[in-house]
Amino acid sequence: MKAFIVTEGYQSTGYGHITRCLSIYQAFMNENIKPLMLVNGDEDAKHFLSDADYELFNWLDNPQPLYNKIKNSDIVIVDSYKAGVEIYKELYKNTKLLAAVDDFMRLDYNAHVIINGTIGSETFNYKRNNSTEYLLGAKYIPLRKEFWNVEEKKININISDILITMGGQDVRNLTQPILEHLLIEFPNFNYHVVAKKNFNIDFAQFEKLENVNFIYDADALKMKELMLNCDVAVTAAGQTIYELARTGIPSIAIVVADNQIKNLQGWITTGFISKELYYNSDSLLSDIAEEINYLNSPGTRMGYSIIGQSSIDGKGANYICARLLAKFRKETAFYFRNARIEDAKIVYDLSNDLLVRANSINQDIIDWEKHIIWMRSKVGDPNHLFLLVFSREHKFIGQVRFNKTNDAAEVGISITGQFRGKSLSSVILQNACKEFFIQFPDVNIIRALIRPENQSSIRSFNKAGFVFDSTESINNEIFNLYLLKK
Repeated sequence: MKAFIVTEGYQSTGYGHITRCLSIYQAFMNENIKPLMLVNGDEDAKHFLSDADYELFNWLDNPQPLYNKIKNSDIVIVDSYKAGVEIYKELYKNTKLLAAVDDFMRLDYNAHVIINGTIGSETFNYKRNNSTEYLLGAKYIPLRKEFWNVEEKKININISDILITMGGQDVRNLTQPILEHLLIEFPNFNYHVVAKKNFNIDFAQFEKLENVNFIYDADALKMKELMLNCDVAVTAAGQTIYELARTGIPSIAIVVADNQIKNLQGWITTGFISKELYYNSDSLLSDIAEEINYLNSPGTRMGYSIIGQSSIDGKGANYICARLLAKFRKETAFYFRNARIEDAKIVYDLSNDLLVRANSINQDIIDWEKHIIWMRSKVGDPNHLFLLVFSREHKFIGQVRFNKTNDAAEVGISITGQFRGKSLSSVILQNACKEFFIQFPDVNIIRALIRPENQSSIRSFNKAGFVFDSTESINNEIFNLYLLKK
């Protein structure tokens, strides 16, 4: 499958788009589908993308390379505050399924699917049409995989630890004044401050304090640990609130950008956040201290914790992935997915089909135990692309396998008896070869060895673009060699 995730992230705006797109990427990887992330970002964005397959370039100011990359793609997901209508229109024309991630009805999107995980977005007044599917509400908020499974939050009798996290770049420079004020108001608390060394903070001022702990460039696992171990969080009102709710930590949220207003208001409606705070309010610091005093009661904090954890189940990225794949598969005659070891039985049965064995180079019946050993080796082989083919109703159609050697690869295809004679082989081959060339860009030629008497296979390979090259002798038998050049 040819899938892309298009997004952005910079020091000036933060990296919330990248982190939630990364969770969608992780959900696709969980289905053995590896998207390519196309990111318009700065050098710091690479920190968030280290575990992903990505390319970093400015697709916003020069979108033509973006259009070239996604042409004839299967699924494209766009998460952007900056992409204009024309970009969405062009992407819509060049992919089978375009999904737009939105937060506040920014555009009249040209997309097959609109995703808005903002809490309460089910009530947003989208201009709905029958050709677009809408995935709305906190069910569809994508959280990083570390937050997919979270234990119940422990509520301590007394507050002792405060988490301060103002986003990937603290765009309003709120961390230092908040910390200074809380140290005066609550000098006996421990403060765990998520920051970067380039934040506008006089770090030396706090280094001598035993109750201040700076955490630099915290990854998702560290953030989860902090949220579970602290008593109250002070946060920007963006994507982080969903992770805070998932872990059940009572939180005080501050709007630092206009696109966070609806998000905060939605959380106030649920009861997880009690007060609407804004970065430019004259009373902001005293309001934060007042909220901490309000949360002093363990019963109060327990109530907020229960509301948060009951509002978010952490599986939003998986729900998005499932819906997009279901929609894509419904609208296509077939789809591919990478083979897994648990597919051994259906592959074994197909491989031992009498017609498949008759047309194979090795015509002997395959032994089950040897098949398991072989299957494990192929599924884990980086030079082997093992695709299974399914109908839109998820019925097994067949398999296509590519074995790479240097700058060439050899392909084999098998179709189950139920789907033979339906003119599927050539179309499946065409699409599988496109997928192979995408995943193995250093390969220029695909080879196919076919028995001369197997005329139906020869016709299928011809239709798929393969051209006869020569004959080869294998085990004293003659095979026709057909080639497909990139």
